[in-house]
Amino acid sequence: MARSSAIGLAFLLVILAVTAAWAVEADKPPAKDNLTDWAKIPDFTIEAALGVAVDEKGELVGESATFPANVGTVFCRMSLIGIEQPQTVTVVWYREDEEVSRTKLRLSKEHPRDTASLAIPATKAGSWRVELLGDSEEVLSVLPFVVSKPSAPTNEEPKKAPKP
Repeated sequence: MARSSAIGLAFLLVILAVTAAWAVEADKPPAKDNLTDWAKIPDFTIEAALGVAVDEKGELVGESATFPANVGTVFCRMSLIGIEQPQTVTVVWYREDEEVSRTKLRLSKEHPRDTASLAIPATKAGSWRVELLGDSEEVLSVLPFVVSKPSAPTNEEPKKAPKP
């Protein structure tokens, strides 16, 4: 009988130790890799688009997510709406998953819009994306786009219309 009481007491102590360890773990703040890190949600809204030019008024021209091989330069126009404090936005251009270019832009309440651009050779067709990163390197927006392959030259003679 004494032996079963000792086993029961040992079992109870193990349960208490596990419960105490679980309670301590539950009181810890969430890990940094938590997907919902509310502290990093910006207090402004970002609007961004891609196009083929920016006109004299600073407006984006030829907005699209698909560009021909001979596009030359793609422009990324962004606006921070409701910005109160100055913000650095890092514009990162990727072809497939390879970083091609990185530019930092400083936006503020007085200057909430800016443009970044990238010259894209006709030989660099494929899937591209632009990531806009905030001061803490948090992703503010992702803009995927495609640059089409150049048309292949043909060796075929144009067909002649049949004679009537």
